[in-house]
Amino acid sequence: MNAYNALTADPMNMRYIHDLGRIYASEGQWEKSANVLLRGWKRAAEIEDPQIRFCYLLKLMEASHRIGKQRQAFAILNTIEAPSGKAELLAFQLLACQVYCGVGDVQRALRTFKEAMAGRDFRDAVRLLALVVDDLRKAGTFDAVRSAVASLQDANQPQSTELQMVEQYVEARDKADKESKVMIGPKVIIALPVVVGVILILYMLYLLERVSLQSKNF
Repeated sequence: MNAYNALTADPMNMRYIHDLGRIYASEGQWEKSANVLLRGWKRAAEIEDPQIRFCYLLKLMEASHRIGKQRQAFAILNTIEAPSGKAELLAFQLLACQVYCGVGDVQRALRTFKEAMAGRDFRDAVRLLALVVDDLRKAGTFDAVRSAVASLQDANQPQSTELQMVEQYVEARDKADKESKVMIGPKVIIALPVVVGVILILYMLYLLERVSLQSKNF
């Protein structure tokens, strides 16, 4: 791998750190991505382009969140300056909401999600909800966010099937957490409505592709 070899030869080069960390992230190797990007965290100010610096820190925060290092992700969040671009700001707000959930700061998670959905219609708000539903559920703040989203629906319209899908997913996950662990030999099978879960996961991946922030090169 050219990026790996380049960084091995020059381990303090911020461009090489950025490139290899981004490649690992694109491959879903989040542990490796976090470890590489972490090398340059304290030197991020050396990146002169504010948009590239933002992308670098956001990717490090995402990698930290994905590998369960929530306090690290939270510390990185506090070093990021919110961007001015709409797409970048949305990506930042959604990830910040997830990180706040991860550290148990439900008030800021709720506030940040409301900021993300401000000015959007009901359908878009449901889509944003789908992207962060697992984090909200684990933090115990799903109901509050769901109410904020539902308030945008036109009272004269029938209940949204998309919102129902999200609600059914949450109900199924909650039920699985509480009741449905069945031991079969050395394995634990968690009974979960497969159809609902798969459909929602595919739906969230589709949405994530539409709003994901593309990292820029130096």
